[in-house]
Amino acid sequence: MKRVKDGAIGDIVAARAYWNQGGLWNKPRQAGWSDMEYQLRNWLYYTWLSGDHIVEQHVHNLDVVNWGMGGIPVRVVGVGGRQARVQPEYGHIYDHFGLDYEYANGVHMMSMCRQQPGTAKGFVFLLLEDEFGMLNVIVPPWLHDQQRAMVRGEAFVIVQGELQRKENTVNLLARRFERLPVPKTMKPPESHNFG
Repeated sequence: MKRVKDGAIGDIVAARAYWNQGGLWNKPRQAGWSDMEYQLRNWLYYTWLSGDHIVEQHVHNLDVVNWGMGGIPVRVVGVGGRQARVQPEYGHIYDHFGLDYEYANGVHMMSMCRQQPGTAKGFVFLLLEDEFGMLNVIVPPWLHDQQRAMVRGEAFVIVQGELQRKENTVNLLARRFERLPVPKTMKPPESHNFG
């Protein structure tokens, strides 16, 4: 992040933060549990315990963008709701949000998060962006299962697959990941501990 703040990539003109995942666990009510015990055992579904999933999980991604921007947003507008998890066992939290954050310098961050079972059907989506545009890398479940450690753990990879273009969207349907050798003199950036 020091290199970003020192201008290594130029001025930040936009940002995106996502936390999109499937459903989570739920502990069925047991005989003898009070309402309090039931809610404590299913804490993530009650705002008084979790703050909703934008506070409980997605906030970590928002923190990274705020760190890069050097401050917090000055305005936000957004939508959210309950679409997939509407049954009583899911408490009263929302299952999706879409928000536009604006920083003091006019830069906007698009933030999306969801916790909806089966929405991605096991697919993983990676977004690559540079000064020329964006590329969505679509990783099918079978490939993610085979090469999970590489997809999630390598700093640099080569992705082979089928390039798809439709209007202004460019996708790469991944078929294979390969480690990209990096010179020993090039070190990955240090991580930041938010704790």
